[in-house]
Amino acid sequence: MNSAKYWLVKSIYYHKLTNTLSFGQVTTFIIQDQQGATMEPQEEQKKEITIIKRALLVEDYEACQRVMSIFLQKLGYHVDLVDDSLTAIQKVQSEAYDLIIVDINLQGHRSGKKIIKSIRESERNVDTSSIVWSAYVNKNDEEEYLSWGADAALKKACEIEDLKKSIQQCLLTPRYERKLKYKLKILQKKWQENSPAEWIKKINDLRHLPFSIREKAMHSINEYQQWSNFNANEKKSPS
Repeated sequence: MNSAKYWLVKSIYYHKLTNTLSFGQVTTFIIQDQQGATMEPQEEQKKEITIIKRALLVEDYEACQRVMSIFLQKLGYHVDLVDDSLTAIQKVQSEAYDLIIVDINLQGHRSGKKIIKSIRESERNVDTSSIVWSAYVNKNDEEEYLSWGADAALKKACEIEDLKKSIQQCLLTPRYERKLKYKLKILQKKWQENSPAEWIKKINDLRHLPFSIREKAMHSINEYQQWSNFNANEKKSPS
């Protein structure tokens, strides 16, 4: 089993690294001090751990629940299962996940769009990979699902290899990039709802944003820059 070394500061949120890891990978972490000083070899603190990733499966058909739960467990995920949109949205708002899989039609209602949008507007899962799992996945359907905020679309019925490909498609976008994209969309929407029409034309100029919205936008941009720098340094460092 491969091991990967990561130079981390103590303030990094642990769960945000999971989208850089392979399925069920055991990873060695080497910790720097909070000022970023490199520790001497004898001071290195090494700890080997297994990452337990969490998946939320939103599906109301029992046979599909069983199949997808087995697939996810084989890929190293702990699975939370819900079968209605209300509970799904409550879970999205209250718990953090590494992957969310959503059926479009639940208990006779086409509520998948509402769930995906709630993911992208939530604090805990705005950056979480999401897959639409539906019997209806042609090119037009997939484009629609992606426009809602999904990262991939998976057709029923599928094999575990199809699921792995969809997850890998999700991982092409780092979590910090996804978070910035949807955080700024939320702020843009708030701005458009509360600002004069002529300001809308200047959306790329943060100076024209109301202070409270500008502050949140700058926080999101700064967070993105920190993760972008971390990712760039990781690619430069030897494995």
